[in-house]
Amino acid sequence: MFSFFKKRPNPAIAHVVDTTQFLMMTAIDEDQVSAYQSDNQKRNVIFAFAYGAIDALSQQCNLNQEETLNALKDFFDNFCIKSPTGNTDSLINVLCATIHHPDTLPIVTAGGRAMIDFTSTNPLAGKALAEYL
Repeated sequence: MFSFFKKRPNPAIAHVVDTTQFLMMTAIDEDQVSAYQSDNQKRNVIFAFAYGAIDALSQQCNLNQEETLNALKDFFDNFCIKSPTGNTDSLINVLCATIHHPDTLPIVTAGGRAMIDFTSTNPLAGKALAEYL
C-alpha cells in the first residue's frame, strides 16, 4: 500500500514523506482504498488532509517552499490513492489554490493538527480523517 524508506537525497524530505505515510496508514482503511479512489469527494478530502499534514511537518523540519513542494510531489507520486488525471503537479497546484477555501481549510487544518499530534504524543491521530469521510 505505501512505499516506505525509498531512498531520497534529502533526509528531511524523506522524514516528512515517510512520517506522512505512517500517519495516513492510521487514517485510511486499506480495504477502502479502491472505494476512496473512485469517490471524488472522499479522495479530495484525503488529499487535503495529507497536504495539511505535510505542510505542518515541513514547517517543523524547517523546509523551505521548494522542499515542501518536493515532499508533496514525492508523497503523492507514491501514495496509494492517485490523482484522477495521474498528474501530481496538477494535483498539487489545485491543492495550493484551494487550501484557504472555507470547505477545504478545516480539513487541511485537521491534517496539520493530526501530524503534530502524531509526531508528539498520539500515534492514532490519523483517525481524525474519519470525521471528514
